[in-house]
Amino acid sequence: MLFWAMQERILRFFQEFAGPELDLLAELVTMLGEEYFLIAVITFVYWNLSKKEGFKLASVFVFSAVINNVLKITFRAARPFETLDFIEGKRLETATGYSFPSGHSQGAATFFTSAARIIRRRWATVASVMIFIAVGISRVYLGVHWPVDAAAGIVLGIAAAFFFCALTDRLYDRPVLFRLVLIGIGAGVTSVAGLLLILDAAVPQGSVKLADFFKASGICLGVTGG
Repeated sequence: MLFWAMQERILRFFQEFAGPELDLLAELVTMLGEEYFLIAVITFVYWNLSKKEGFKLASVFVFSAVINNVLKITFRAARPFETLDFIEGKRLETATGYSFPSGHSQGAATFFTSAARIIRRRWATVASVMIFIAVGISRVYLGVHWPVDAAAGIVLGIAAAFFFCALTDRLYDRPVLFRLVLIGIGAGVTSVAGLLLILDAAVPQGSVKLADFFKASGICLGVTGG
């Protein structure tokens, strides 16, 4: 109870200081964790700077997104604006699935940690940490995530970045093995998606929010297949 009371106090604190200017700032910051922005940057890196690093950023991001959505479906946590009367959820078009863990926070932590590993400069590390923490705070400010959602997303994003960056570095120059790994990942994602389609058909329409998982798995299959 104390844990949830603390989270409610944090959310109430942000609600008390909310205003049009801060709302605009929070929405701009939260966009740094959205797939449209991240895919645009990844595409630029892939076509203009380095195919290897572009593919690394893409694969790390989409694999992390799939993991995030599997966890969301597993925990099926409600969002603050769905639970607390005093919370006014904002930018609700980005809050279509479940709450835990925060997809924006995890996506930003995954992408910017990976970018910092590629750049290997202190300024890049500092900037990446500031950005994904700001994204996490923006999600709580907007009332679409609990503080624990943002914190868990950041931790998972950092872990995913280190794991998948290391995996890509090890396999990228071994194309036969790398293809086999990608085929295995694609088959796994497809199998999970198939099972969830069966689940979606078996339960009342809309009772389980699966749209975000199918979007993430589609992007994942597009990257690995491409």
